[in-house]
Amino acid sequence: MGSSSVAFKLAMPNFSHSGDYGDVVYALPAIRALGGGGIKLGAGPVGVFYPMTREHYEVIAPLIAAQPYITSVEFGLPDETTHHNLDRFRLYLQERVNLSIGHLRMLDLPESECDTKWLSVPSVKPLPEGRSVVFSRSFHYITYNFPWGKLVREHRDRAVFVGLPEEYKAFTNQFDCEDIPYAETKDLLEAAQFIAGCELFIGNQSCPYSIAEGLKVNSLVEVWPPGPNCLFKRTNARYIVDPR
Repeated sequence: MGSSSVAFKLAMPNFSHSGDYGDVVYALPAIRALGGGGIKLGAGPVGVFYPMTREHYEVIAPLIAAQPYITSVEFGLPDETTHHNLDRFRLYLQERVNLSIGHLRMLDLPESECDTKWLSVPSVKPLPEGRSVVFSRSFHYITYNFPWGKLVREHRDRAVFVGLPEEYKAFTNQFDCEDIPYAETKDLLEAAQFIAGCELFIGNQSCPYSIAEGLKVNSLVEVWPPGPNCLFKRTNARYIVDPR
């Protein structure tokens, strides 16, 4: 039958993104829904807390590359090979939806795509013996009425902290809990490997929470009222919103 018998496979799309760490993680359900593909991560609009510099790319690239639907990860800007520039998701956040739904609406995809686990890790890093809770709190998106003091008292004997060293220092100083160990990680894949092994994640709307959401682990979330864009439909997450 000659060449007509050859089955041709359509090329997978290429994506680009310039957002913060969490923005990129929240984009993954949309990428998966389109069948996966390659992605370029690079500098973008001014105003994001963590612009995608080469240094930040090195931190997130291993986690993105570990996903089975991602064919390649590169540092760079969109070009003629880019099919979907995902930066337009910001236009959809005015509708007060979560960050994944913003990406899904941008591409006219079912919003239910973010209801199921979209992150995986090649292996789980065990937490220290007797530890099963992960704390994380960034310097952004903090509130005043989240019961951190109570939670530290309840879980300090079985918690670890995942995040930046300076975040750990600020957290333990504020809540007088230097006995809570710090889980040192070289990149976000290692952070995900720790989070994947926890029984409960407690944190604010930071990148570690985007990982907890992607893994669908049990979560308690400090919600930032001016931008509650990390609320998802699942029974094993509780969101505490500061009434102010």
